[in-house]
Amino acid sequence: DGEEEEDEEEGEEEEEEEGDGFGTGLAHKAKNAAAAAAAAAANGKAAKGSSAAAKGNGKSVSESGDGEEDEDEEEGGSSEGADDDGGDGSGAANVTNGTAAAVAAVDCWSRHVGRELSEAEAAELEGGRSDYRDAPPAEVHSTAWGPNARWQLRLYGNAAAAAGRRNKRGATDGSSAAAANGVVANGNDNGIVGLTELPAAPATLPAYGVKERLITRWREVRQEDAAAAAAGTSGAAVNQPEGDFSTAQQRSLFSLLNAYVDVHLPARPYPTSASDPDPTMDAVLLHALNHVAKTADRIKKNNHALQQQQEQERLRREQEERERQQQQEQRKKQLQQQQGGTKGDTEDPAAAPPPAAAAADVSSGLVGGTPRDQGFTRPKVLMLLPQRNFAFRAVRRLVALALRETRSDSVQGKEKFVEQFTDPDEMQDEESLDPATRARLAAKPADHRALFAGNVDDHFRLGIKVTKGAIRLFADLYQSDIIVASPVALATKLAEDARADPHAAPDFLSSIELLILDRTDVMTMQNWSHVETVVAALNRLPRQQHGTDIMRVRDWYLAGRAGLYRQTVLVGSFASPHVNALARAGGNHGGAVRLAVDQPGVLSRVVPQVRQLFERFAAASAAEAGDARFEFFSRAVWPRIKDSGAKGLLIFVPSYFDFVRLRNALRADDSADLAVISEYSSGSEVTRARARFFHGQRRVLLYTERAHFYNRHRIRGIKDILFYGLPDHGHYYSELVNLLEEGGGAAAAGGAAAGAHQATVTALFCGWDVLQLERVVGSGRARRMLRGESGTYMFC
Repeated sequence: DGEEEEDEEEGEEEEEEEGDGFGTGLAHKAKNAAAAAAAAAANGKAAKGSSAAAKGNGKSVSESGDGEEDEDEEEGGSSEGADDDGGDGSGAANVTNGTAAAVAAVDCWSRHVGRELSEAEAAELEGGRSDYRDAPPAEVHSTAWGPNARWQLRLYGNAAAAAGRRNKRGATDGSSAAAANGVVANGNDNGIVGLTELPAAPATLPAYGVKERLITRWREVRQEDAAAAAAGTSGAAVNQPEGDFSTAQQRSLFSLLNAYVDVHLPARPYPTSASDPDPTMDAVLLHALNHVAKTADRIKKNNHALQQQQEQERLRREQEERERQQQQEQRKKQLQQQQGGTKGDTEDPAAAPPPAAAAADVSSGLVGGTPRDQGFTRPKVLMLLPQRNFAFRAVRRLVALALRETRSDSVQGKEKFVEQFTDPDEMQDEESLDPATRARLAAKPADHRALFAGNVDDHFRLGIKVTKGAIRLFADLYQSDIIVASPVALATKLAEDARADPHAAPDFLSSIELLILDRTDVMTMQNWSHVETVVAALNRLPRQQHGTDIMRVRDWYLAGRAGLYRQTVLVGSFASPHVNALARAGGNHGGAVRLAVDQPGVLSRVVPQVRQLFERFAAASAAEAGDARFEFFSRAVWPRIKDSGAKGLLIFVPSYFDFVRLRNALRADDSADLAVISEYSSGSEVTRARARFFHGQRRVLLYTERAHFYNRHRIRGIKDILFYGLPDHGHYYSELVNLLEEGGGAAAAGGAAAGAHQATVTALFCGWDVLQLERVVGSGRARRMLRGESGTYMFC
């Protein structure tokens, strides 16, 4: 019932707002809005809004606010707008007025959204020229991620190279000291934009300016987790060594998120249990909730101020009307007296208005413009996840961190959410499974079972509306604060909308201020082009107004610079070229950081004593690497495989495109005797290929990395392995090598007989495989192998 009443209220509000329309068009209103903001800045007054501007836009104050309804105040009580952010976030005073670093750290949200970029700074950010430099040592950040990890800062423009030269010779120019909390607020002689040092990492949440209600709920949830761990109902104990944070890594990560910098974290290990605590995701979710709460509370605070101003304006006009009527009555009496022949010495009241009227004339319009506190549409956070099971865990945790369920309707749509985002087959007890199924599941690695526990469907999108007293799941996308979706689902919606209307625009993505991609490593095993499609659709100018008061839209939205204010968070288990390119494509004015990790390699995990040969080939560019790899394989590798006549060769191919090319080429060769297993192979095809390979009916088995990722087949009958390309998942190398049947079938049958086949491992690599090579052999070895004169390296 509560949901239906809320829908009716929203429907009435939308009907009233539809009458506003774009009128003369978005560009004309944007021009007027920018002019009003410039006038307000010239007067040097705080932008509190005026009733004249509100009435001129044809809207009442209660209708403003990105669709923010009065239900927020009804469910959550009074506004908390005064407890977190001083000022309205429409100017850059918090950044440039020389306030203390501690104040800037508390109000990072207001500083970030309120900063005004100069044309030079915007050009630096949009130019795409940047470089990463090692960050200076900082408390917590330098030790939390281990001795082999270090944070790097991203510098934009021409200053990147200059800053790198200064860092190498140890010179300092004092620019970091002038920046509030490590952020260069204005362009300087060096032109540096972004972070110059890592932000402070206090141990308590109040020091970050987090909303008080979120702090309270965060501490309650941590106590509940600690109690569950003590009772033995969770997978791991919850430590409390870092104040309000469970680990030093969580503390370090949240301080970076709260500073509104782009974060690339390619060091999140795979879980070993679906019930394990996830401090990384908790930090991300708290930051997202805090961002939504601060945005909503600022709008409500400004709504209240505008209502007060409108009330004062109404009272002033009523006073003017009463005075005007009194003046008219006095004039009427004077005319009557003059007509009666009497002469009065009273002065004409119209000659000099009363002091009250004069004062009213002076303040007839409230000084200042309408507050700039909104985007084009309501959604502010977009969270991309690869599968429904990840979304289920994330949304369930987000709800727990947002509020305590004190009413049956505190979380609307919960039953539907559980039904659609869980797998009924997973609910049954393990004892109820047949022995063969239990044995098959037990043979899978723990990380594989945790990744694919639950509903693994990759097509979903979910709108979440967050208020102080309730959360609505499955809200309309335009009425949502947070959108949780898979890349393929959003890409599909964009394509469907484009087919329905070729001129349609993804307006619901126009005001995204926080983009979160979790488990980017899993997304690379899907179709990464869907991620690129979604990111390309962000922060475009909308084609419709969607009930938004255009006079309250922030200037940088109207100027088309919303992408320079969007924070991007990329979290995964390892770095890849696709994710690195996405991280570099961002232009957040707050700066960017990434965690660089020196990889130890996995060669020490190889159990059998086997000869491992790494062969390097030349490739002029990344685009030409595929052709160069195939040419080297055809010329130098495949001829000696054919001459050997050995059976049991597994060819591991990371890329599906390389797999198709190689499959077609080998099938054309009559001597190949090929079996194939890819991610698109059916169960019967996989079973048939594995059986024929094991019994020696097929000499070669072509096997893709995605097939191994989704199934983790234990291939039997492997005598030799050829890594056509090194795997993105470094541990797959040792995992497959450990499946080798050393000595081959003859040795297994007749012992270590003379002439028994000796297993070999061959891996092909080039300079563009540096990330994969590091994860297999280690960072130090990889550098020597890429720079060495020899093109062949052997490990035994």
